Amino acid sequence: MRISSKSIKNGAVFLALFIAAAVLIRLEIRFNPVVRQLKIKHNFLAPFSLLTSANTSIGGFFRSIKYGFTWEREKNAYIREIGKMEVAISALKSLEEENSNLKMMLDIKNNFSYDLLFGSIIKYNPGNWTHSLYINRGSRDGVKPGMVALSAEKGIVALAGKVLNIWDEHSEILLITDQECGVSVTVRPGGVDGIMMGKSDGLCRIKYLPLNSALKAGDEVLVSGKGGVYNYGLKVGKIAKIIRPGESAPYLEADVLPFLTSYKLSHIYLIKGAQQ
Repeated sequence: MRISSKSIKNGAVFLALFIAAAVLIRLEIRFNPVVRQLKIKHNFLAPFSLLTSANTSIGGFFRSIKYGFTWEREKNAYIREIGKMEVAISALKSLEEENSNLKMMLDIKNNFSYDLLFGSIIKYNPGNWTHSLYINRGSRDGVKPGMVALSAEKGIVALAGKVLNIWDEHSEILLITDQECGVSVTVRPGGVDGIMMGKSDGLCRIKYLPLNSALKAGDEVLVSGKGGVYNYGLKVGKIAKIIRPGESAPYLEADVLPFLTSYKLSHIYLIKGAQQ
């Protein structure tokens, strides 16, 4: 049987229409919410809609395909611009954080009667039992065992811990959230004293408080200065919860939410001594 040239032509047109429709559907599936908000969806579907119209020419259909691909390029351009904006916003936030840290360092030096040593955090050690971090200051910089470490976050200068181990160019800071770190503290208002120990959950706990202690959530916890390890009056945190270990327990305990949040820190300030 002989196939006419007209049939071949019609078949080729049908095949072209089928491929074009498949391409359009593929493009529509790849749409994302950003592009949908630009309200250009109908431009990609326009060629497909033309297939349902008996009065639409083949030339008009392919012009619509070309128009759809133009919108695809514009969509990709919009996406690239959005990506550039996100990078710029991230860089701006980093710059603001750096400026805030520098301002905080100046405020500490101006408002505290301490000679401070500034150090950048280079590593964390957030284990279940050990809470410590490492800074880029060591014996060559004058770091000594037991030096008190301060944190500065959101305008609050607070106790972070003390120097535990020292090497030539770096040192380890034992944080107050470590279970081996004990701090003599006082709670205000009320003036109730106690020993605060770190906990594995990032909180601290004051034990053996008198039953008649007038404590409540939100009370401020400060270094009492007893024991001579940490400097009197340094801020530590706030009472999070009052606990009675048992009905017959002759004392209270209190969980403390420290101002220190080690996972957000980028710098530590070591107290070298009183300013001359």
